[in-house]
Amino acid sequence: MVDTVNKIKTSLIDNLEKEISFELNANAIPEIKEIILRNYQELSLYRMHRDSVLGLDNFYNNLQRLLDEFLYLEIKGSKIKLKVPDIVTINESSINELKVLLVIMEGLAGSYLEMTQEEVARLNIPVLNSIEFTVNLKKVYLVKRTAEIESALAFAGMPIKPWPFSKPEDVFAGTDKLINENIDRWIKSSIKKARSKLIQEYK
Repeated sequence: MVDTVNKIKTSLIDNLEKEISFELNANAIPEIKEIILRNYQELSLYRMHRDSVLGLDNFYNNLQRLLDEFLYLEIKGSKIKLKVPDIVTINESSINELKVLLVIMEGLAGSYLEMTQEEVARLNIPVLNSIEFTVNLKKVYLVKRTAEIESALAFAGMPIKPWPFSKPEDVFAGTDKLINENIDRWIKSSIKKARSKLIQEYK
């Protein structure tokens, strides 16, 4: 009798772990990714110059790939932890790929212009206090906007590309709310399915 009870308990726990993993993979994780990518796309409402190398469309695929590679479920024994991506946990080894996103999320007080390495070299502009990016193996800079630099760009017939993100923008906003509002439903659904499987096993 005791062996049977223990067997049933073990089976229930196993079924529950599988159902929770399935439920989170089928519902929670796709919705988390959808929220983040939608937030990112909404940033495109900020006007960027048509010649911008730092245009958000250029980094969408990088973000999507990192979200797909992210390990959302941490399973240790009978414990299942749902991890939510943020700018640090999404993929620390690939932070350079999303340096633009990091700057956007932190905000950049003041007024800046985007300039390519060629533009900086041509105008001999100091980049000591600028923010440097590498895009397609080429350096791109955000330099402090000044009347002198704007005049030099205009005189040389080069585009003036203002950086539009001065206040912080949280691309990951909304994921915690999603989990808080739905975690009970996901767990209840998993318990119901696990119980149903258990009944079928011991009919």
